[in-house]
Amino acid sequence: MLNKKNLLILLFSLKILLDFFLPYRDVNFAIIVAVFTIAALINLKNITKISRTESKWICVFLLISFLAFMNSDEPREFYKYLSLVLIYLVIRSIVSKMSKESISSAASIILKLFIISFVFNYGLSWAVASPINREFYNFEHANLLGSYVLISLTLVYCLKLPRHSFISRVKILAAAVFTTSTGAALLATVSFFDFKKYNVKNCFVIALTLTCSLIALYMVLQLYSPLYFSKIFGPFTLIADGKLGELGNLARAGIPIQELGDKYQSSLAWRFYAYYIFIDFIGTQNLYTLFFGAGFWGFSKAWSGIMPHNDFILALIDFGVLGFGALVTAFYQAFKFVAKKCKNITPLLLILTFRLLFENNIYSFYLTSSLVMYTIVLYFYVTSKKING
Repeated sequence: MLNKKNLLILLFSLKILLDFFLPYRDVNFAIIVAVFTIAALINLKNITKISRTESKWICVFLLISFLAFMNSDEPREFYKYLSLVLIYLVIRSIVSKMSKESISSAASIILKLFIISFVFNYGLSWAVASPINREFYNFEHANLLGSYVLISLTLVYCLKLPRHSFISRVKILAAAVFTTSTGAALLATVSFFDFKKYNVKNCFVIALTLTCSLIALYMVLQLYSPLYFSKIFGPFTLIADGKLGELGNLARAGIPIQELGDKYQSSLAWRFYAYYIFIDFIGTQNLYTLFFGAGFWGFSKAWSGIMPHNDFILALIDFGVLGFGALVTAFYQAFKFVAKKCKNITPLLLILTFRLLFENNIYSFYLTSSLVMYTIVLYFYVTSKKING
């Protein structure tokens, strides 16, 4: 029988299998839209039952998407962004009628499928790609796969048993490590923190432990692994040596970052270099573009198509002050909600925030659609008061 729980599992299963194994992204998109449209028609009565606040946010999102389309004439991105509203409404209509217990049970099954799919995808990657060179089957970049893995942490916070939750965190941390995305691996460790249990004394002990660990790691890598030392501590050395200004001068002059010296070379230092370029580009925009944005993929005009590796900067360029303001407001409301209702989710929100600060995710449909699906499930799990029924 296809009840609410089974329908939710079916939709997530389809999404996960398509994302991991079907290499034709446009075909995947078409299948997702078709299936969710059918689900919407079947469940039309519940889809229309949304609050006034939700309606306002949907209207703002549609307005920003329409302006981005008008400013760039990119129909494919426009259709993908429109489909996020459909996905949101369908998942909301299903999960809002489920009990906390039912949501938790569904989340457990979906998470198992996710882990199994990741393992098979990783094995397939060794056959047709090269994980050691950060190349994975069906994922354009290791960092995108890393973000995809981090989004699955949302399901962990829907699990009722602490033991199952801890084991799932370990599995996702291992998956993040295997993606070769350093940022994803580091951020996955944040999920092990429980903000409800920490007082001032415990926080001091944790801060002291982390500081001592970083000092030890600094000394060991400096002596025995200069390559990893540069990758991890290069940006901090750059700041400590007062080289940020020089980095900015190189970026503005179009001089490669390598001119700064080998000890400062790292992906994070490269991001600082990129931020100078894109922030200067923002300063050259006219008032209309600054407020309403340059449109979908407008960032590509700044630096030969290279992305800024920061979704907040990207949103400011492509969607303007209007879109950037909406994004910041959404995160502010999320932090406010979490602080008031469920402090244990704080690590997850920090993970997602930092991922957007240092990566490009919002133009990958499989990432944005996953984020919509997973977070709405978590929201109704947190706010549901029913245990049975």
